[in-house]
Amino acid sequence: VTSIRSAVQLIILGYTLKYIFSLRAWYWLVVMLGVMTCAAAFIGAERLKLKASRMFLLKVCFLSLFISTSLVFLPLLVLGVIKCNFREVLTLWGLVLGQAVSSLNLAQERLASEAINRRDEIEAKVALGASLKDALRDCIKAAVSASLIPRYNNLKAAGIVFIPGITAGMIIAG
Repeated sequence: VTSIRSAVQLIILGYTLKYIFSLRAWYWLVVMLGVMTCAAAFIGAERLKLKASRMFLLKVCFLSLFISTSLVFLPLLVLGVIKCNFREVLTLWGLVLGQAVSSLNLAQERLASEAINRRDEIEAKVALGASLKDALRDCIKAAVSASLIPRYNNLKAAGIVFIPGITAGMIIAG
């Protein structure tokens, strides 16, 4: 199912990219960023195994993804590292957003497994008067650390592995 969805998305994207990049009004750019972030929130929320309403999960995912992507993206825009045009903004927003969705799902999965594995410890802390947030603090730290491991590896390998590979691919593609 995931492979079919990816193929359909790529086909649709291929037909619409030329049109999207020809748009010049800034409000279309904002609409596209919103659509991308909503789609990422749906993807992120469908993997969350929490006992909460679907709408609540979507709101949390949307806000988490929007804020984290903005924190990476806006300084680059303000400092002039990227230009405010459709090609650069949509491309970079999509790359950062995709990594944020992966980190969100990795963190959630790790937090759930840590909480299950440390259930007795968490219950003991709460029974002794700790708040649930304090009782889960070690689990949250472990989840965040685990979700960032792929990002750290990407940064370590950027100059040696990813950039030469991407550059070679671009040269071959013309």
